[in-house]
Amino acid sequence: MEREKITLGSIDIDIVANESVSEAVDITQYPVEKGVDITDHAKDKPTMFTITGVFVHEDAPTKLQQLTKYRKDKTLLRYQGRNIVNNLIIARVERNHNYTNLYGFAYDITLQQIRIAELQKVNVKVAQKTKKVTKKGTQTTKKSKASAATTKKSYEKVAVYRKGALHESI
Repeated sequence: MEREKITLGSIDIDIVANESVSEAVDITQYPVEKGVDITDHAKDKPTMFTITGVFVHEDAPTKLQQLTKYRKDKTLLRYQGRNIVNNLIIARVERNHNYTNLYGFAYDITLQQIRIAELQKVNVKVAQKTKKVTKKGTQTTKKSKASAATTKKSYEKVAVYRKGALHESI
């Protein structure tokens, strides 16, 4: 029986010895004078995914360059092995080069699953406030600070995903 191809992005991985998935919840805790701490909120932490193995073929240096590029560019990746996981970014790469593996290296790659915020533009109307003018002869009026402001403002979310990489904008 032929082995299924194991990939991370466009890289064919030679040997995966272990796949580890870590899912956790962040729970707030506040101390009180007596008794157990109180909790008022819990939220999911990002899923962390670690693969451990060895690159053994002559193309291992090329694969290492690609891994480094993925990490530096924060490229959004898909892992397909025993587990299939989408929306991953390389958080850490550890490698060990020793004399037993002439061309390759052993590795531990930690990936973090991310959620992608979509760019959304919202128009908000702000009411203008002016002082009421009464007839008191010839006078000049001053506009309040609220009327000097523009009547429309645009707000944008800060994370943008384009061209295969995560970008931040304000």
